[in-house]
Amino acid sequence: REVFFRGELRKIPLVIYASGNLGLPNSVDLELFRGFERWALAELGREKTLPTVVKISGAEILHYAGKESSGRAYAEVDRFFLRMAGTMIAAGRSKTSFDETESDRSLEETKKGIAFKIFGTVVVPGQVNGTGHLADKYEIELAPWYRESLLNGNCFVIDHALFAGMRGSLSKLLHQLLHNLFYL
Repeated sequence: REVFFRGELRKIPLVIYASGNLGLPNSVDLELFRGFERWALAELGREKTLPTVVKISGAEILHYAGKESSGRAYAEVDRFFLRMAGTMIAAGRSKTSFDETESDRSLEETKKGIAFKIFGTVVVPGQVNGTGHLADKYEIELAPWYRESLLNGNCFVIDHALFAGMRGSLSKLLHQLLHNLFYL
């Protein structure tokens, strides 16, 4: 990831830490995340704000993700929210690596950085929420930085259908470049 910092373009390493036994986010999670962001932007357009804890039904996220409703799809939505709640992103850190020159393979010291999440606490429908009530929708605590980003309009949902329909590697490369530059 490259960002401008104090007038200089700097490369910042990103490390994604998996969510325990749920693992790293996958391509289905990406589709559901895009659906979540479409829903959040639509909600923001209607309400002009987003609460710290948002509530969305499985049917809503599937609709905004362009997916058909089914038992399997609802199970994927459960896994998506739980996986995203446990996934952590570290910026400015490098993975701990082994020094191959030493016979004892000692660990190198990691660089300092910042670690963050997109979603905080996630309550799945049927679970008891923080107020002691049974949740009838997914209740997602948005990380403060992510909520502020959405409120400030710093959200760009890629049109995956458009990208998949592009012919030629140059078109796809330009589309990816535009997406990356949007976030600089």
